[in-house]
Amino acid sequence: MIGLNNFRTEDFVNIAPGKQCRVSSSHPKWGRRYSASSLVDEGLDVEYAIHTLPEKRPFWEIDLGKDYEVKYIVIYNRSNFEDRCLPLVICGSSSDAEFTFTKIGIIDFPFGNDRDGSQVIVPVRGGSFKKIRIESSETTLHLRHIKILVEQQDFNLRNAAKFFQISKFDKELIKNDNIKTYQGSSDSVVIDALHVNTSQRLGNFLICVANAVAVAQFFNIPKVYIDQDRSFTEKYYPTVIEQKAGVALYTTDRNFPKNECVFSYSFWRLRIFPHLLTKKDDKNMGLRLLRDASYSFIFKHLMPPVVFFQPSEGRSSKSITVHFRSGDVFASAGKIPSSYVQPPLAYYKLCVEHAVNFGVDEIIIVYEDINNPCVNTFKDWVDSIGIKSKFLSSDLESDAREIQSSQRLICGFGTFAPLLAAMGQNLTDIYFFRRELFPEFFENNVRVHLVEDCAATYIESGHWKNTREQRDIMIQYPVSNLVVTR
Repeated sequence: MIGLNNFRTEDFVNIAPGKQCRVSSSHPKWGRRYSASSLVDEGLDVEYAIHTLPEKRPFWEIDLGKDYEVKYIVIYNRSNFEDRCLPLVICGSSSDAEFTFTKIGIIDFPFGNDRDGSQVIVPVRGGSFKKIRIESSETTLHLRHIKILVEQQDFNLRNAAKFFQISKFDKELIKNDNIKTYQGSSDSVVIDALHVNTSQRLGNFLICVANAVAVAQFFNIPKVYIDQDRSFTEKYYPTVIEQKAGVALYTTDRNFPKNECVFSYSFWRLRIFPHLLTKKDDKNMGLRLLRDASYSFIFKHLMPPVVFFQPSEGRSSKSITVHFRSGDVFASAGKIPSSYVQPPLAYYKLCVEHAVNFGVDEIIIVYEDINNPCVNTFKDWVDSIGIKSKFLSSDLESDAREIQSSQRLICGFGTFAPLLAAMGQNLTDIYFFRRELFPEFFENNVRVHLVEDCAATYIESGHWKNTREQRDIMIQYPVSNLVVTR
């Protein structure tokens, strides 16, 4: 038994009010004023709410309607005669065997002599219960109030599952995909807002936000929150950053309005919505997207304020931007992302030559660092062909600004460059190596050029180990093995 000051009551929901209750008998003089349900009425403040006849093993029982993982049962005794009904035996039964009761706890000491707050809190360990019964081993049962507490998260996730028309959330997904709920404590099955809860790098983070917006549109949820420290739009904080197509995007410090039930999720793989997703597709890096969602509209018209940058100035209208992915792909320590095989030097050369045929007269090279072996060699090659060039490797904001301002973009393998470009207002052409990524994210007027490995001898996806041999292959792979197919 514990006291209320040992845990935060806001972490729990009292699910007893409004549930069906019954009592073994009601004393014609002392118990007739109130019904069995009065014992869980939050607004009733009386000396006692039930009073049975003298009988053998009198009881009070509540039917919760379904199984709940009850955490605590709070029992308030009457404010006098506090030892008359002792010992009290607390039992529970599940929906599988609702007439077979299991003992949860026993109270064998007097309590209730302080009407303002004397109570006993019974911890419930193990199992879920549909019915809770409180029995007296003596002849009379009289109690003032009872609360049945479940965890706020458990309660709200049940409601969220109903809202999304899912039977239940898998416990592993709750843990691995950062599923939580905030606020909301009523029985109404309503989600007022979504919250993107992820630590993904910027490119993947944008996919998570786009997925959240698509889910919000599908289920008519009016708000999507993103963490303030994940947005570059600090000048908008904490107000709305964009509102179109029925969805408003907000930044947040996670102090959500008290009257909102907010569903928090990573929105990375959308694994809780398998019945609503597209088929697995290599073009989307194995990710499945929400069926029938207009991702190109989301990226073009809703997403830009999420990483709001002023457009880059002073570039030629016939320029092309080349982005080299580096970072963790070429790290000397830590986990190497084996599927992020970067294109060979020959790919970048071939794309530039292809673009020059259409009048390109300036090359803007954006790179994270020079650990990608193609960077320095490509710089030398660009200098040798005499095309005006600019090399940029500074902060994230500057690099992202250049990519978002691109008219033409040559991408390495990853989400950062193509997704920023999809949010830009100028993109006309984009180049990919071996496979087009996220075609759903680009509007129809964007020309997609694909460079294929005709020899099929380049490093396979899933086999990247960042060895010296593989880095040499990146530099030496012949242009003759590649072809621009469109």
